[in-house]
Amino acid sequence: MKSTLRRAIAVIILSSAGVLFQACGPVYDMYCNIRAHFVISNVISVSPTLSRSCTSLGEFCTITNPVGDALRIHFKSIGTSDAYNKTALLDRTIILGLGGLIVGLPSIAEQLEQEPKVVCFDLTCPNCYEEYNISHLMQYARLGYVDCTSCGRSYDLNNSGIVSSGEAGRPLFRYRVSFYPSTNSLSIDNR
Repeated sequence: MKSTLRRAIAVIILSSAGVLFQACGPVYDMYCNIRAHFVISNVISVSPTLSRSCTSLGEFCTITNPVGDALRIHFKSIGTSDAYNKTALLDRTIILGLGGLIVGLPSIAEQLEQEPKVVCFDLTCPNCYEEYNISHLMQYARLGYVDCTSCGRSYDLNNSGIVSSGEAGRPLFRYRVSFYPSTNSLSIDNR
């Protein structure tokens, strides 16, 4: 009788654990393995838009190298934008991920962190890229969110790039980034 009861309890516990693991959904690595490299010293003189995004809570800006303007890097935030001559950068090896980057200082600290730290995501929709193998650039038109006009998903930049509306899916592709306030330099390196 006791062994039958123990088996029944074990079956209940194991099946409950299986349901819990299925309910969690897929687990994604924090950082993607896509190449990105962008280094700037003295961010303030290069781009006031980027500087504000690295020092003001909840501010983000995109970094792109648009087709037709191969000599300049464009920095764009909501309401502001500026550009910088690529040849003036000391480190001329520039790899902007799949189609561009979005950099900023989230308004809330991530789990296990004391205070918010600068983050960097790819501007390409990760779900469109993985599902259809297309690099569809998202729009940064709402403070704290990027939107994909192709699949209809919105991503929360202040919450680790998770899907905030639309069909469930993977969070934004994320890159390793360091911002050094003492030297006002930014380094994105995911090679």
